[in-house]
This record gives sequence, C-alpha cells and structure tokens, in this order.
Amino acid sequence: VGGGCSVPLGAYASLGSEGLRLTAVLASPTGDRLLRAALSGLAIDAGGLGQVVARELLENGGRELLSSLHASTP
Repeated sequence: VGGGCSVPLGAYASLGSEGLRLTAVLASPTGDRLLRAALSGLAIDAGGLGQVVARELLENGGRELLSSLHASTP
C-alpha cells in the first residue's frame, strides 16, 4: 500500500481447510480510525490475495488515511 515503516499497518495469514485466509489492517496513528480487509483463496495465489486485499484497503479509505499521514509528517 506504500505506507512505509512508520504507518500502523499489519497483516495476518492462516492456512486452513478452506485455503489461505489473509487479513490486513491499516490504522491512523491515534487508533481512532481502523480499516480492515480480508480474503480467502488458494495458497498458491498468496501474492494475488495480497494485492486484492491491499487494493480493498486503499479503495475503502486507506488512500485518504495515508495521504493525511504523509501530509502531517515533517
């Protein structure tokens, strides 16, 4: 998503009977805003799942959140 190392961003993946489950979160530094995206699919397509989840975060407010973080960074 292009946040850098100072952005509160995380991801967790688990492998189960339904395949790979990827959950990602993006938060404001104060924690007052939290975005979450999750997707399940084939483990062989982990990179594709990551791209879809990242796109979903960005399209659902992440782009604006990142812009505000970059604007407030000296």
